[in-house]
Amino acid sequence: MILSTGEALVDMIAVDVGGRRLFEPVIGGSPLNVALGIARLGRRAGHLTKLSTDMFGEAIAAFMDREGIDRRFVRRSPRPTTMVYVAIDDRGTPSYAFHLEGTADRSMEIEDLPTQLPGEVEALHFGSISLVLDPTASTLRGLMRREAGRRFISLDPNIRPSVMTDRAAHVARFGELLDHADLIKASTEDVAWLHPGEDPEAVAVRWSSSGPSLAVVTDGERGLVAAIGGRAIRLPAAPVAVVDTVGAGDTFQAALLVRLAEEGLLERATLAATRIEDLVPALGFAAAAAALTCTRRGADLPRRDEVADFVERRGRTDGSAVRAPFHRGESG
Repeated sequence: MILSTGEALVDMIAVDVGGRRLFEPVIGGSPLNVALGIARLGRRAGHLTKLSTDMFGEAIAAFMDREGIDRRFVRRSPRPTTMVYVAIDDRGTPSYAFHLEGTADRSMEIEDLPTQLPGEVEALHFGSISLVLDPTASTLRGLMRREAGRRFISLDPNIRPSVMTDRAAHVARFGELLDHADLIKASTEDVAWLHPGEDPEAVAVRWSSSGPSLAVVTDGERGLVAAIGGRAIRLPAAPVAVVDTVGAGDTFQAALLVRLAEEGLLERATLAATRIEDLVPALGFAAAAAALTCTRRGADLPRRDEVADFVERRGRTDGSAVRAPFHRGESG
């Protein structure tokens, strides 16, 4: 099982109906999207969070059950569900307004964590605003420290400047998180916020040389760069008709974790000993999955057969089954 940790919320996505702006509720949150992507791609997935008992929390719980996401690590709370209002621009790029005060998934304490994770949990995924806002942030950072070296640790910083108001403190915390991570996936926007003015490829190379075994930086329609042990490779992107990019980054993370698991690479030393060139199929699969999400409204992550069909069709049309696009847009 791959266990994702962090927020489970409701995205209120702006839609235009007869010239009026209305908001459609969609279950989301970056870490929950990662769990959803893993489950839809055929790997056992679980989620660890604190979930409201309000009507939205009940809807999220039912959603997790329908999608086959294990929620034995979910704790319930009478606090309200986190709400995020999402507006999509003409290019399909989202902007976010967070309503977080006093919410359930922001209130995780150490006693909400399992004292011991079962052996079936092979990897833990961390990321997004849950690593920023206390007490949940301190709780999950403690879990990461506790499990680092025991389980594979995946990290997506998923920078949200509107809630990361103390930049210096967050950058310092990020350095600690990076020390414990085995895989980091970040966007060029994340890198620009964390390391202003630095070349994203140079950052990926540095990360992979001194911290995680594998570092990936995605760059929208320009593709991605991935590095292991200081050796980097670039993969180009191919265009798709973008509806919006909500959930695309989460899809990429989920699909990459699934492929690493299938190839026996959810282990730090094993992954570090892998040639970066040998990960091209896995990276291409993850990019293809993310591309499919971009063709749909909201975080509607694809299933395994859909990704396989997309990769096969692209291979037939341009001879490149791995050059699928990646677009920014993590939810939550």
